[in-house]
Amino acid sequence: MNKSKKQCKKREFSQVHFILIVLLTLCLALFGCSNSVNEPTKHTITQYGCWYGSQMMFYTITNDAGGLIVVDGGSADNTDEVRKVIYTHGNHVDAWFITHPHYDHVGAFNEIWQDLQEITIDAVFAVEMPSSEEITESAHWDVDHYAYEVFRSLDIPVKNYVQVGEIYHINGLEIRILNAFDEHVREVGIDFLNNGSMMFMVSGNSQNMLFCGDVTFRMQEWLINKYGEELKADFIQMGHHGNGNSTLRPEFLDIVGAEYAFFDSPYWLFNDDTGRFDNEWVKEYMQVTGTTVFNFETAPNSVLLR
Repeated sequence: MNKSKKQCKKREFSQVHFILIVLLTLCLALFGCSNSVNEPTKHTITQYGCWYGSQMMFYTITNDAGGLIVVDGGSADNTDEVRKVIYTHGNHVDAWFITHPHYDHVGAFNEIWQDLQEITIDAVFAVEMPSSEEITESAHWDVDHYAYEVFRSLDIPVKNYVQVGEIYHINGLEIRILNAFDEHVREVGIDFLNNGSMMFMVSGNSQNMLFCGDVTFRMQEWLINKYGEELKADFIQMGHHGNGNSTLRPEFLDIVGAEYAFFDSPYWLFNDDTGRFDNEWVKEYMQVTGTTVFNFETAPNSVLLR
């Protein structure tokens, strides 16, 4: 082979080599981009306290893409605080879940919906409850239904009444409804508004959090029989503010097996020294099981849901 042919072959080899390097670089770049696109979205669940020392319930679930889910919001007195939180997330709520229409859960939402200002809300999820008269018959102490009646009167075109078993996919999360007012609550026959609370499981890619609303221990037999090991969760929002007289009992909590427990409680409720709320067994249980406890003393409290 003469010298010119050898040089030609060498140039052809160099060109092919160069093209292969370019293609490999492009493949690596595309693979890297694909991985970054498919990286799991990071979700943060935050519990907020009450500035004036009352019990209430207000959570947000946010992600690194700017999404915002609100759970309850607290009483009407907490409205300004809820507005501030929503403002920091662009004044847009992708979904608002109302566990039940007691004043310390739905009051702030009532105020905001009647005067949205710059806030936009894509969807509202709630429980269809019975009449005020039936509620009082089921709980003689539950006579203040003003917040409930306001909520019922609001024109909310984006309101969805949830049913047990429904699953929603919002902002990359799966939200499964485990409890809502229905015949099984009627059969229990007591405290319809609390026991008919929306209980739901929020699941990310590898972790989940159980929101119990104000569901009390009276529902736990039905819940355990229906779901059993499906109740397992990394985090739990304690039923009925973690009030020792009424919250879900060890039989239920053992199945859930949460590493972190959120008590929607101010100091006087969580650290009650009068014996009125019987909270000692709850705190002792958490200590024995090694569960990390959050309450309003350290709020806002956040966990990363992976």
